[in-house]
This record gives sequence, structure tokens and C-alpha cells, in this order.
Amino acid sequence: MVRQALRVGMVTVAVAAAWPAALAWAPTASPAPAVVLADAPRPEPRATAHPAVPRDLASLWLVPDGRPVPPLLLKNFTRGIELVEAESFDDARPLLAAPALAKTPVADYARYYTALIDLRRGEAARAREAFHALVAARPAGVLGEWALVGEAMAAEQVSDFPAAAVLYEALSKDKPEEPDTVLLGLARSLAASGNKDRALQVYRDLYYGYPLSDVAAEARTQMLALGAAAPTDETRELARAEQLFTARRYADAQAAFESLSPRSGDDRELVALRIAECHHFLGRHRQAVAALLARGWNASQVRLPLDDTLKELSLRRRRAQIAARHALE
Repeated sequence: MVRQALRVGMVTVAVAAAWPAALAWAPTASPAPAVVLADAPRPEPRATAHPAVPRDLASLWLVPDGRPVPPLLLKNFTRGIELVEAESFDDARPLLAAPALAKTPVADYARYYTALIDLRRGEAARAREAFHALVAARPAGVLGEWALVGEAMAAEQVSDFPAAAVLYEALSKDKPEEPDTVLLGLARSLAASGNKDRALQVYRDLYYGYPLSDVAAEARTQMLALGAAAPTDETRELARAEQLFTARRYADAQAAFESLSPRSGDDRELVALRIAECHHFLGRHRQAVAALLARGWNASQVRLPLDDTLKELSLRRRRAQIAARHALE
């Protein structure tokens, strides 16, 4: 061990002694200019601008409110909401309008449900005043949106349609929780206030933009009631039919596709393929084959099982679209 250590030490000393000579044989190059940063201005450190810490615990994330609702009062409040949902308004109102709730964290919700009871009982003027006061208080979360919807509905009930339209318009621009319902209220208020052209436009936006909504059929009915012709916007109709197909609402999608008369070859091929697919997914396999044959595909292209044929035709169409897109680029 000692000899090995001495040998390693001698090699180290020899290399150290020969290193300057080895450097002398190396090609010389101009030294890289040193980067001097001593005189460069240095930014002064600054404190990170954090938001101010709220003084009340209720404003902190995941921190319970310091004013817990008494158990009996909370039980009555919960029971009142259940009665509202069951439309037992006379029994629900005393529980939700209890003065003791005004000093609890659920005070704004109690005010909202009390106003909602008044609205559903036909006392629109009082409900409108309560909703307006709640909106002015700027409650946190979704409650402010609910109150604004309530105020708009109350304005409709008292036949103040221009004011209702203004409220619905404001809601529609703020990404509401139920945009289709808001658009329906906006179109309804615009039509009632005499602005039929704008109402027709909103009904169209609702019909084409929310084909999966429960109110889409009502939007189409109102469009026709306002004197509009049957929908003729092929581009939007095709997009609407595609949304229905993607959502697997095949019966509605088939009706939408069959109402189309596309002009371009690509759209005609897509419509024919989708109609056949709708028949197939609805269990009508013979009609699916007949639809393919009637729209130009020959018998050699239509094979069984039909799943493979439809997948192949769909894939072929997608490849053709990609190729055409690249050709345009």
C-alpha cells in the first residue's frame, strides 16, 4: 500500500513537472476577452408584490367562517331550500326569511331564496327589488349571477321588457352558468319589446350554437313564429348536425343531415356517410347499406360487417381532406 501510494505520488509529481513543457508545444491562441461585470449596473432587489392578507378568516382559502350558523338555524335554512325545490313556498318562506339568518354567512343565500319564493308566487315587484338589492351588494361566487337572472325574470313578469333585455344582455357577455337559458331570455325580451330583428338573431345563435340544449327546439319554433324562413345557412346547419352526431344523438342528427342539400362534393359525401352511420348506429343496417348505394358508393365498396366499411370510408375521407389542405398550403 505504501509503495503504491509512493508510486502514485511520483507519477503525480512527474506530470506536474512535464505539464508546462507540454503546454509549450500546444498551439497558441489569443486569449478570449474577459467579461468584466464589475461596473455593470445591477438591479436593486425588490420585495415580491404579494396580495394583502385578508384580515377576516372567512376570506382565506379553506378557512371556515368565524361565525358558524347555529345548528337549529342551519337545519331550518336547509329545510327551507328543500321546500323551495318542492314548491312548498308558503312553508319555506318563514324559514328563509328568519331575521336571525341576517347575521350568518348564509345571509345572502337566504335573501336570494326569499326573493325567488316571491318571484314564483307572482309577487314580481317585491322580488325584483330584493334581487336588485342583492346584485348591488356584489355577493361572491355564482350568487351574483343567480340574483341578476332573478332580477331579469322579475322585470319580465312586470312587463318591463327593455330592462329585462339589458340585464340578459349583460349576463350573456359574462360567461353565465347556463348560457342557453340566458340567450332564450334575451331573445324573448327583445321580441316582447319590439326588437324582432335582434331577437331573431339571438334565436339563431341559440339554435345553431347550442344544438344539444333543451331549448334549441323552442328557439327554432320562435324563429318561425317571427316570420323567419326555414333555416337555410348550410354551413351552420352542417356544423349543428355534426354536433348532434358527435353527441350520439343519432335520430336528431339523421333528421338534420337529411334536411341538407350541400353543394360541394366533400359536403355531399360527408352527409351521405353520416346518414348511413346514423342508420347503422340506430340498428337499421339495411337502410344504412341502401343509403350508401343511393349516394354513389358501389357494391364493391360496401362490405359486411358494415362497421369496417364505414370506418374505411370515414378514414379515406379524412385522408382526402388532409391532402387537400396540404395542397392549398
